[in-house]
Amino acid sequence: MAFEKGRKRMRRFLARVRKAIGPFAWAWKLEFHEDGYPHWHLIIDYRKKIPPDFLEMFTIWWGLGRVHVAGIKQKQFEYLFKYVSKNLASAS
Repeated sequence: MAFEKGRKRMRRFLARVRKAIGPFAWAWKLEFHEDGYPHWHLIIDYRKKIPPDFLEMFTIWWGLGRVHVAGIKQKQFEYLFKYVSKNLASAS
């Protein structure tokens, strides 16, 4: 249930972000805290600087709590992409 609701929300969120900043590649992952509370990890491959006013809008567009945005280097992206995509084969 968390996946289905979150997936719909994530798609709407990504559509808004794409409309604001343009196209990008992305990957997401749903995880659960020890207490069972769901949370999402999202990485986007976007090489330009994101305007600060859009960063504030991301939290509003997401609407389900905290949004943390940080720029990363290519090596960090590769690590995060592996993290986000791990266990995908076993989930299908």
